[in-house]
Amino acid sequence: MVVYAEPTDEKLTKGMLENTPNHTVVQKISRPKELILLFWVDERNKGSLFYTDRDMFKAAADTRARNIEKSPWYIEDLHKIYKLPVLAIHDIGTRVYEIMNEHEGKAKIREVGIFSYCGLDGPISYHSTVYPPVDPLNAVNQMNISGWAAIKFNWIKEGAMCVLYGNQSAWYQNSFAEKLSRLENFKNVEVWGQTNFAYGSFFPDYRVSSTDRNVGIGWSYNPVYLVGGLSSEGWAATCIRLKSAASLTREELREFPKARPMLSYRNGSKIRKSHQGVFNDHRAHI
Repeated sequence: MVVYAEPTDEKLTKGMLENTPNHTVVQKISRPKELILLFWVDERNKGSLFYTDRDMFKAAADTRARNIEKSPWYIEDLHKIYKLPVLAIHDIGTRVYEIMNEHEGKAKIREVGIFSYCGLDGPISYHSTVYPPVDPLNAVNQMNISGWAAIKFNWIKEGAMCVLYGNQSAWYQNSFAEKLSRLENFKNVEVWGQTNFAYGSFFPDYRVSSTDRNVGIGWSYNPVYLVGGLSSEGWAATCIRLKSAASLTREELREFPKARPMLSYRNGSKIRKSHQGVFNDHRAHI
């Protein structure tokens, strides 16, 4: 008995089956789930009584999730979004392992986003020692590149993306984003990073803040993006108009500092230089 079936992306396909009435059979084709994993560091700002930065990281992850759900490529039955708080950076590998087991190893990862502080050696969890650390004596809050290389990702074949939203993750030649893109378990994945310090903004292409967000509140309403900028631009980025900052027109946005560009790499080569609005923007269906 031989089955002939045409490859298709549809959930149902017709094939030819010998020795059956009409020689046809309809089979269900189950496509593996495509996962979007959005990690945010769930710890308060070091030395602060307020959990200001964890709220910003969470809100930025929530914004990304909403934007994905509005994207034309998003299919509810095919794509699954996880918003994942972590205390230590090495928890990312643990959560990836758990989620892949949940899907019996059949799911594919479309996107990973990491919302955190970042340094030249990658994302930071200030209050948790990370294993393996970059330096067991002097840099215990960032994960050694060997720890990243050990994470068992299962990426989709084309179009996979990893975005490091934290400070300076693509700041210099041979940056952390570039190093990550060279790893075997990131092969053919587009890895994005920031070229400067990252700040909360209402928009992905311009840095726009408000007086309440400047003091670490107001993250739970309106979009939040982590965009590149300079510390000297804080006042210029603050909207003091009577209207809400979130309702600024494109013309009005030109009065504010442009977001410093992000860089993306694939297999160690620079691919793009742009603000994140090319893939993450509540104003457009991307």
